[in-house]
Amino acid sequence: MKHSLAIAAWEIKKIVNRSFLLSLLLTPVLMLLFSVGPNLLFRLVPEQMIKLYVVSTRPGLNLQGGGGFDNNGYNLSAVCATRSQLV
Repeated sequence: MKHSLAIAAWEIKKIVNRSFLLSLLLTPVLMLLFSVGPNLLFRLVPEQMIKLYVVSTRPGLNLQGGGGFDNNGYNLSAVCATRSQLV
């Protein structure tokens, strides 16, 4: 019990080396980069028009952009919108 503080200090010196300190500081930075980075990149890209094709067997589904039934009974429609309008 007399030397427990000396043993604890020796263990801490053994644990705290350069690679441990580097990983201790680098891990939160990498986590922040991977969580915030995609959102920032998504905001930098301008919104583009997306053409969405819908194939349905429901006769009551009338989307803007026209369409109509083909020979097999499928309702074919195309919608042009931005990503924010589709959400």
